Amino acid sequence: MYKTTKVKWAAPPEVAHIKDLLPTLVATEEATRIINILNGAEEVGDGESKSKRDLGYAEYWEIEIDCRLLNPIIGSQPDSPWMRHLVRKSGVKAPKECDLRFWRDEKSGEIMIPSDVVCGYLRGGVRFGLNKGDVIAKYLAADDIHIDVPEVFQVELPVISDNKGSGLTTYELVPKGTQFTMRLRIPAKGISDPKSFILWLAAYAPRPCRGISPARGKRFGKFEVVDYKIGGCSYQAANALTAVLNSVESPEAKRLYTKLLAEAEQNQVDFRKVGGGKGDLPS
Repeated sequence: MYKTTKVKWAAPPEVAHIKDLLPTLVATEEATRIINILNGAEEVGDGESKSKRDLGYAEYWEIEIDCRLLNPIIGSQPDSPWMRHLVRKSGVKAPKECDLRFWRDEKSGEIMIPSDVVCGYLRGGVRFGLNKGDVIAKYLAADDIHIDVPEVFQVELPVISDNKGSGLTTYELVPKGTQFTMRLRIPAKGISDPKSFILWLAAYAPRPCRGISPARGKRFGKFEVVDYKIGGCSYQAANALTAVLNSVESPEAKRLYTKLLAEAEQNQVDFRKVGGGKGDLPS
């Protein structure tokens, strides 16, 4: 195949100019019909076209789910100077040497399952039961899971590469029976209403395709749901602020969020409405 810019022509061939061709094509009856289909426009009533479709993912809800491990989870973070710093700073008793560890919260020192691992676990699971695709990962929001344990243990497991054993790797391990809380924000429209989502998770988590363990999820990370709380729709500013109030850390942010929450409750602020619901917020 030749590119016209690479071929030396004695005289340039005659070609249609794009600026003349496209308007002519778009103006045809067939092209107009195709454009209307692609834009989701449908002729209704007296011939006026429908307005644009509503968002496919909307009406987000705040959910807290209390869970208990049915088998251990193991870490996946490789050794590094920063990892060693977090381990030394943490109050959690840990093995002195370990190839793969859990991430730590920089302030509290607690063991963490980062939010990307949580969303990845949910993304893989919703194919089962909810019959959703990977695209929903864009519309799920999750907090990091903090696990308050006094000690993590070491386990040594074989590494298999190309169907051959290639040695042993040591992992940090959090044991069966440990409890944690999963905090999520999910759209009722596009994924599931909050109660149905909890029903799905309660059925899926004890027998998942892959567990919530950061490493070796096919074997580790099964859990049971022991309690839940539906915090309300995040269209309401008070619900959204309440859900993240415990996530902010500095005293200045705590004071500001508390003030904003009180104002949102007083004015019944709804993010969907211009002007903030019943009344405008004070400046």
